[in-house]
Amino acid sequence: MSSDRVYDWLAYHARYNADSPACVDLGTGRRFTYSEINERSMRLATGLAMEHGVGKGDRVAIIAANSTDFYELMFA
Repeated sequence: MSSDRVYDWLAYHARYNADSPACVDLGTGRRFTYSEINERSMRLATGLAMEHGVGKGDRVAIIAANSTDFYELMFA
C-alpha cells in the first residue's frame, strides 16, 4: 500500500481484510469489521455531500463522546 491518505488505508483493509475486526464500541460492545466501517463512512460522506453540500477539502467537526461514530466521520 503506497498511499498515505486515510481513506486509502481503510479501502485497502476493507478489500483485503473485509471481515476482520476493525474496532469495538466499548459503550455497546458492538464490533465492526473493516468492510462495515468502510460502508458506513461512505454512506456518511454521501449524506454530508448531498444534504449539506460538504465537498472535498471542506472541514467538518464532531463533538461527541468516544464512540465508533468518530471513525465513520474520520474516514468519510
